[in-house]
Amino acid sequence: MSSLIAVDDNKIDLLITNYNLQKYSRFDEVSYYNGGLPFMDYIKLHVDEKDNLPDAVFLDLSMPQFDGWGRSKCIESYLSNPCQEN
Repeated sequence: MSSLIAVDDNKIDLLITNYNLQKYSRFDEVSYYNGGLPFMDYIKLHVDEKDNLPDAVFLDLSMPQFDGWGRSKCIESYLSNPCQEN
């Protein structure tokens, strides 16, 4: 089963993403997070449960309180070196 998480602070962008994923997605499960901090909380909560981690992430790179550019690298290596909050 493949899963995707979409993360964006703009609700309209999430609606557009949702529309396109419903129409074209090959993912079995799609979750949406309105902002980067709730997404990071999810990752931290499930870091030891690899089956609950997504196969792919659509990440808005420019959000308040969340540097998507820096965090994308951190998320990628989170299992071996957890991020520190800014």
